[in-house]
Amino acid sequence: DPTTNTASMQQRRILLSQGIATEPRDKCLIDLTAFITSIHTAGHKVIMSIDANSNINDEDKKLDQFVESCGLICCHEARFHLNPPNTYIRGTQQVDYCFCTQSILPAIKGSGFLPFNDGHESDHRILWVDFHGPSLFGQKTAPVKPPPKRNLNSSNPNTLKPYITNLGKLFTEHKILPRARQLKADFEKRGELIRRNNITE
Repeated sequence: DPTTNTASMQQRRILLSQGIATEPRDKCLIDLTAFITSIHTAGHKVIMSIDANSNINDEDKKLDQFVESCGLICCHEARFHLNPPNTYIRGTQQVDYCFCTQSILPAIKGSGFLPFNDGHESDHRILWVDFHGPSLFGQKTAPVKPPPKRNLNSSNPNTLKPYITNLGKLFTEHKILPRARQLKADFEKRGELIRRNNITE
């Protein structure tokens, strides 16, 4: 239905407005192929994660042809020969992938799939790949800097008092309490209007 506002139909209308009749999914693979080919030509390696919405073994072979033409391989299958689970909760096959250039394979230390909703709520699984930094980048990578230590400690009066003083100044400067009271009044007024008119939200 061309009148719907699904992501696919919105993309299709944009393409048609540019005189392009190609299906959005096909156009995505065409554009990705051109981009990956250009950076390969420039001597760069590629790591690409994608929600492909299709399986690499589908009959139309579109994803398989894309991967082959770009010289990419699946990080999970090629290195560890994993039997992939369904990556879409209402599907039966893998439709999410992490592909890479062949020369990157030796840098892969591990890979896998998390259970659904592990880490964040989604109808797709999280895929992970663990790379050996020096092998991937050709040198030792800098350690991840730990988050800065918070100086505020509620049991330390030397830091707590200045914090409360400064917080009070900010509350006054930004008129937090009057604005909070106004917000509460607006909310109660709206609630009374809904009750009076028997409006269902």
